[in-house]
Amino acid sequence: MERRNIKLNIAFDGSNYNGWQKQKNFRSVQQTIEEELEKIFQERIKLIGAGRTDRGAHALNYTANFHTHNFNIPVENLPKILNSLLPEDIKVLSAIEVPSSFHSRFSAKAREYIYLILNEKECLPHFRNYVYHLPLEVDLGKIKEICQIIRGRHNFKSFCYGYGKDEKKDFQRIIYYFRPLEIKFLNQHFILFFIKGNGFLKGMIRSLISVCLNYEQGKIKKENIISALNGETIIDSKLRVAVPASGLYYKRTFF
Repeated sequence: MERRNIKLNIAFDGSNYNGWQKQKNFRSVQQTIEEELEKIFQERIKLIGAGRTDRGAHALNYTANFHTHNFNIPVENLPKILNSLLPEDIKVLSAIEVPSSFHSRFSAKAREYIYLILNEKECLPHFRNYVYHLPLEVDLGKIKEICQIIRGRHNFKSFCYGYGKDEKKDFQRIIYYFRPLEIKFLNQHFILFFIKGNGFLKGMIRSLISVCLNYEQGKIKKENIISALNGETIIDSKLRVAVPASGLYYKRTFF
């Protein structure tokens, strides 16, 4: 039977969700949208996401797609219909029909994220769910230096978590860019990290940010990071504890 393949671009505030992926006993973004799609299309719907997101992480333009046998709903009307049903912390930005072969995860060539740090002594309550509050002085030059070294194809086994020691896993990934930037907004000082890669391991971005900050603070040496990127050594777990998910934003998917 013929099916439509519909791609959604979605923005969400992840503060109240246990990440994107559907799971037992926890509310997820995927489940929340699927439930409304099933009401609209009157059939079971499975949303295919571009990748996992951590609990409490956010998305500016996340990609997902689903198949349906229902041809009665005009795709151009779908964002308006969905947004009237979804909670205010999830918005569908656009919907288009795509070829049947399109897959949000496997068709993706690269993904880009932003990590946001509030670099002030105190964190205003408005920002508490949307940044990592770092009240220490930071030398951005040192962070830029180590970000440049992390660029390229490397073994990122030291920069992720959630994998068993004996689990067979390819830890090779390509980082196309990793750029820190300082900005002032509402009289507050922020540090933004922009990172684009061909794929990311569990907790990889948050662990990379942690290692960068520990390097800037003199807790880890450059040669230790280079050795880990070459797959020769493993960085001490205390030096790569993931920074909070509240500062992580899925920016976009490249196809």
